[in-house]
Amino acid sequence: MRTTISLSDELVADVKEFSEGTSFSEFARTAILRRVEDLRARRLALAMKAGYQAEASESSLEPEWAETEVDGW
Repeated sequence: MRTTISLSDELVADVKEFSEGTSFSEFARTAILRRVEDLRARRLALAMKAGYQAEASESSLEPEWAETEVDGW
């Protein structure tokens, strides 16, 4: 897909400096992909934290499974 974005001259200069021989499109694609991966990881971490906090306040674990048996370990 092709798209048009507006960037400041300063940002374009930075991209040219750090692109290390890759095309602008490849640099942008990689940067966007990394950002999306970071956002997905952050969303998952927040969901896990919320789940852990909910479990801590009201355990869904059956009482018979609450204690750890260590006999024979």
